[in-house]
Amino acid sequence: MPCDFSVNSITPPQHINTDVLILPASSEALAALELLPVPDKKPISIFRPIGWQAKYVVLWPQKTVQEEVKPHTIRKAHDQLFEHLSTLEYESMAISLQWLDTQWQAYITVRMLDLLQRTYTFKKFKSGCDQSPKVSLFALYSDAIAQDVIHTINATHAGSNWYRDIANQPANICTPEYLAQQAIQLEQEYSAITTEVLNEDALAELGMATYLAVNRASALPASMPVVHYTGGRRGDAPIVLIGKGVTFDTGGISIKGADNMQGMIYDMCGAACMLGVLKSVAELQLPLNVTVILATAENHVDGNAYRPGDIYPTKDGQTVEIISTDAEGRLLLCEAMAYARTLKPKVMIDCATLTGAAITSLGHVCSGLMANDQQLAKDLIQAGQSSADYVWQFPLWDEYMPDLESEHADWRNSGRNSPGMITAGMFLKNFAHDTPWAHLDIAGSSFHYGTQNSTTGRPLYLLLEYLKNQI
Repeated sequence: MPCDFSVNSITPPQHINTDVLILPASSEALAALELLPVPDKKPISIFRPIGWQAKYVVLWPQKTVQEEVKPHTIRKAHDQLFEHLSTLEYESMAISLQWLDTQWQAYITVRMLDLLQRTYTFKKFKSGCDQSPKVSLFALYSDAIAQDVIHTINATHAGSNWYRDIANQPANICTPEYLAQQAIQLEQEYSAITTEVLNEDALAELGMATYLAVNRASALPASMPVVHYTGGRRGDAPIVLIGKGVTFDTGGISIKGADNMQGMIYDMCGAACMLGVLKSVAELQLPLNVTVILATAENHVDGNAYRPGDIYPTKDGQTVEIISTDAEGRLLLCEAMAYARTLKPKVMIDCATLTGAAITSLGHVCSGLMANDQQLAKDLIQAGQSSADYVWQFPLWDEYMPDLESEHADWRNSGRNSPGMITAGMFLKNFAHDTPWAHLDIAGSSFHYGTQNSTTGRPLYLLLEYLKNQI
């Protein structure tokens, strides 16, 4: 359930009725106020005001020059804020930004979204637990914020929360069928959206043997939901977003270790993210055509499981030798990319928790980016900077390709002692052909490995910013 966000005109801070009121510490008027420090809260300057409607007042160190305000410093300050508030009882928050002018729209958006995403909680399976968000009401007091910025914050927050709710479901609930149901729900909620769910028979008829191989050991059927948002002119080339939706990944016969395997419920964050993006797009009514493809399956082990050494054809016509059944995501994505090319897209962008190498390389700070089109890469990098949802580009040089060459098929699905994230990108590059394409490895940015209920909402902010920039 999203936190209720509202924007209000500037009000004298003494009259703002909330549990926690955040004020800029640079305001000269604060010097004369009678504020009593809360014990042990001096580092963040939390006070109990006398005669105010707010329960607590937080004095916030604030720079007044935009160029001096960096997203990572905002996040660090918010980390400290919520750490120090953790021992206090509160349900509502407000922030007063009376010193801002209309040039600070981007700053307001980044800051509000970062604050709002911290109000998220997921307690669906806690018996007898209040299911409401950590903070039920969040109010911004400012006369400088534009109505379209307010709309963007609300739409982005709604999409991000929905994405996180989907991704945090356990695998006995969040199955390929469940993801298909969420795609159908979008069609029911928004008139600009239509959904088609390709079942296993349809996938077989399309020649997607490699896609179906991943799901062979699952007791549940695979599917590939295709969701079309038509906000632009009919006939205009769509932007295609492809999300990896492996609802549980044991690794197959190349089985994973037991430690933290429960975290493999998050191997469908790419698909959940794309659903959230499309919800936000529909809320904003962006004048674009956007198609989302969810590449969904389970990767299990039984007597019918696909094996290392197997060779499968793809819809594209190329053949793949299976080296590791734990490199399954790229098998789903390459088939989805081949299908996407039949839609003649303007660009296609895939998003996947694809490799542990992404976490090794980048930690949880940003997503890995690879692309066959440098303009598309630049656009995504710029969108990442603007939204504070960063990416870092890795090369797709031809020198890496021999690691994927197979003696028996066109390609191996895993390299030979090669850089894991780049090798995965190189494999997918073979299926993009001349379509502008980018790959986002979100294994480190979409959730924190080894931590439950840790979805972050990323890279939804990046992708939504990119889409808005295409208008």
